[in-house]
Amino acid sequence: MKISKIFFVLLSFFALITKISAQQDKPYTCHEWGTFTSLFSSNGQQLDGLYLEEEPLPSFCYNLDRNFLATFSSKGVNKTKLYSNFNEYGNAFIKMETPVLYFYSQYEIQKIKVNIDFNKGTISQFYPQRFGGESEYVWQTSTKSIPTEYNLLYNQGSIFWQFNVLNPTTDNNEITYLKAENSKIWLAPRETKSNLLEVYTEDSNLNVKREVEKYLFYRGVGSFGNPIIPKFDTSGQLSIYLNSNLMNVPYYMVFERTPEGKNRVWSEGSLHNNEVQKIKPTKEILSDFQWNNKKNRFITELVKSGLFEDEARAMLKTWDASYFNTPGIKIFWIVPRCFTDIILPITLSPKPQSLERVMVGRTEILDPRIDKAILFDSVDAIKAGLVPAHYEKAIKYRKTRLTKEIGSDKLLNLRDSMNIQLEIEVTPNPCPGYLFITSSDILKSDLNWECFNIKGQIVNSGKISKENESRYCEIDLNQLSEGYYYIKLHSDEVNLTKKLIIAK
Repeated sequence: MKISKIFFVLLSFFALITKISAQQDKPYTCHEWGTFTSLFSSNGQQLDGLYLEEEPLPSFCYNLDRNFLATFSSKGVNKTKLYSNFNEYGNAFIKMETPVLYFYSQYEIQKIKVNIDFNKGTISQFYPQRFGGESEYVWQTSTKSIPTEYNLLYNQGSIFWQFNVLNPTTDNNEITYLKAENSKIWLAPRETKSNLLEVYTEDSNLNVKREVEKYLFYRGVGSFGNPIIPKFDTSGQLSIYLNSNLMNVPYYMVFERTPEGKNRVWSEGSLHNNEVQKIKPTKEILSDFQWNNKKNRFITELVKSGLFEDEARAMLKTWDASYFNTPGIKIFWIVPRCFTDIILPITLSPKPQSLERVMVGRTEILDPRIDKAILFDSVDAIKAGLVPAHYEKAIKYRKTRLTKEIGSDKLLNLRDSMNIQLEIEVTPNPCPGYLFITSSDILKSDLNWECFNIKGQIVNSGKISKENESRYCEIDLNQLSEGYYYIKLHSDEVNLTKKLIIAK
């Protein structure tokens, strides 16, 4: 009897091992695409306040209740409960939009596990329902020490799914929500040959819910610096460069959508580390045929980076409503894989045969004329249609903080002082390692600078001599640890202190 029981246990054990082994022998491929969005002032300053939702999601998507991310994650948030210092929240520098994960296999595969971390960010929206990840945070009304910096509260996002890859012959009618509000951004990503995915979850009452979709979806907000820095000089020429000596960008395109709804492409190509691309604005309007050719070139570059063609086309199709059709100057660039893996580490079990991750940066920069109008003339840029509504907070932060820096609430009365101080550029901020200071010909004396830590200790210093024709210096701050610092700039004409964030 004992022998038969032992035999049965061993048989069951080997059957389980065989099943697991068979499961792991089923090969599959995973592909991912998404977008990192950032906004810069015309002088190369990365702007925060990027937590407003640009494209609303269907109602069946899930949201973490982030009170201070009000309209980015709006469901279940009572906006009347927002605190009076809401506008002081800072360091929301990046929107991570519409990353989707596709899976391809000739077989049905049970219980694949995927975990994604978001360094210096929060994953606040997703579908299907997750199995785990970062926790929700609820403000305590009695708390007096509410954090005023976004990245101090949400600095490590994560999401975990367990799901089944269905047989490739499974009919698309199995999708839980065949129709969806805001269908452009939700239905376009379905236009691929990927397998359907199935997720089973339980609610608090132990009710089982089955959700089937073509992909796994998530998005959020980050507090890290953008690798590409764009800036206009006083002549109106645009420069773009990588603030890293570790990366190369295989493809970029500088695109302008005019207020009249016309398309221009200023430049396209590749960008290498330690290289500065100087780009002159173009007045050439593209015909529909020419614009389609530009998009086809973009698709070709995305395929070279690892996507299937139908995935690349689906990605660009989701951009038709906002990215391509809203006015402004945008640099689209393929994010180096090494950067994606650092910001969004991913773990899959069992491991796929291949994993391709192709993120695209959408770096917008304010036109110098619009930027000046916003700062000096108090133009309501949102209502005038000069700046998209989802940048409202970023524009307000820019005005508020610059006004505070020059010590007055009345920007118009300090036009001359502001003109001088706008010409002193300290970029990028946040700074991953190298800082660039550029002064103006307006200044007739040496510009001295000191970098202080939060204890008031000088950690670096120098000056830009009035004899230096370029009025420019590069500072290596790689030896400094991450955190808050201050840059003090002073000359005979100006005395200015700027807050600096080291974020590597």
